[in-house]
Amino acid sequence: MKRLLFLCLIILASLACAESVLRNETQVYTRTYTPVLCVQQDANFTVWRELAVYNTTRISGGIARNVYYSTITVYLRNDGSAPFQNFFLKEHLPDAVASTPGELFNFTKAPDSFEQGSVVVSWLFENIEPGETKSVSYTVEKKLDERVLEDYESPQVVAAGTNMPEGGAQGDQTRSGTDYTPIVLVVLLGLVGGAVYYFASRQQAV
Repeated sequence: MKRLLFLCLIILASLACAESVLRNETQVYTRTYTPVLCVQQDANFTVWRELAVYNTTRISGGIARNVYYSTITVYLRNDGSAPFQNFFLKEHLPDAVASTPGELFNFTKAPDSFEQGSVVVSWLFENIEPGETKSVSYTVEKKLDERVLEDYESPQVVAAGTNMPEGGAQGDQTRSGTDYTPIVLVVLLGLVGGAVYYFASRQQAV
């Protein structure tokens, strides 16, 4: 019985150590960009990115391995004197960071869209007050170097609704123009009534 309990304790101890963190190190790099591309000329923003690289050593099945994660945080501060409402923050990721959206995880704010053709992430913000700072972050399972910040472009701040395709409003007017449904119904009723009258007349004649 004692041997059985001893074996159970060994098994439980091995399971507990199967996925344990021995070390967790972080290095942080920061780069500031200003001005930001924006559709509103009177908007004044400062944006900066922060790269945090995590080195985690794990033991799995008795084998130690290093796992690297890199988290990029984008900060956006409204330096203007008026609030800015309903805008998209668009982030174009370098290929060294991610080549597909599936490589990104742990979003602090869920993206509102991914653009096709390249990894461009868009987040919609409803409001940012003067002096207020907003931030979003995402993570990749890679060991990124601080030089990757040089590959980033200045993110775009785009007012919501400004990216409407050309002719979109005109197309809506076309779809909401004259409604021919009543005319079609009248014509159909006339045809049905005529057919009924025709067959009724023939029945009486017989």
